[in-house]
Amino acid sequence: QEPPGPIRSTGEAMFIHFISDASVTGAGFNASYHKSCGGYLHTSSGVITSPNYPQDYAPNLNCSWRVVVTSGFIIAVHFEQPFQVKSEDTSCNLGDYVELHFQLPRAT
Repeated sequence: QEPPGPIRSTGEAMFIHFISDASVTGAGFNASYHKSCGGYLHTSSGVITSPNYPQDYAPNLNCSWRVVVTSGFIIAVHFEQPFQVKSEDTSCNLGDYVELHFQLPRAT
């Protein structure tokens, strides 16, 4: 059976409920989630995409994500193909760009 296409919530929460009875069994399912334009992600892994990906994103967006993992771990970001952010130059002064900041933990 083909998996369903993207399912989007109408708000900030989604409830997923899996039920299995005794009549059949199967391999199950694997799903991933992402927030559409910015937010706070506090999980060991996830997916971040530009809004409307893989179609064109809208103009004048300003999306920020804060990614936090458990203390003692690092964050690895892998950009997948196609990477189609339209920029006019490499200085991030003209056109579109993706910017990453690495914040050091505060001393306690």
